[in-house]
Amino acid sequence: MGILEMLFAAIPPTPDLNVPFGNSQLMNQLTPDQMNQLAHFIPSMARAVQQAEGDPTGNMGVRSIKNPKKPKDILLNSIANNYARWQTNQPPAPWLSQVPNEMFVDFMQRRWAPIGAKNDPTNLNKNWAPNVKQILGDKAF
Repeated sequence: MGILEMLFAAIPPTPDLNVPFGNSQLMNQLTPDQMNQLAHFIPSMARAVQQAEGDPTGNMGVRSIKNPKKPKDILLNSIANNYARWQTNQPPAPWLSQVPNEMFVDFMQRRWAPIGAKNDPTNLNKNWAPNVKQILGDKAF
C-alpha cells in the first residue's frame, strides 16, 4: 500500500466529513454538499495526479517549491484550494483574471501544470489534464 492509499484509508466516507486540507477562508465558502464531494474526490484526484506526474522522486509533481518537505500535503492542499476556487467562481491563480468555465481538472491544470510554464521547456504540461482525466475515468469532472 502506497503513502496516499494509507492516508486515505483512514478517511471514512461519511456525509459530514471535514476536509483537513486547504485554506480555511476558501473552504468556508463551500456548501456542505460541495465539502462532501471534495472529501470523496481528494483521494482519487491525488492518486491520478501522482500517476500522471510519474515522478520517481516522490515529489508528486511539486516543482514550484524547492526541496518540498511534504509534497503530499502540498498536493492535497492544492486540490482542496483549487476545488474551492472552482466551485466559488474564482480565478485559479492570482495572476489570472479570467474565471474559466471548464471541468475541474482543466481548471486545476492552469495552476498545477500550466501550459507554457518556464519549467516545462518541452511542453509536457499540455498532456497533464488529458492524462489525469484518463486516469480518473468516470470520476473526472
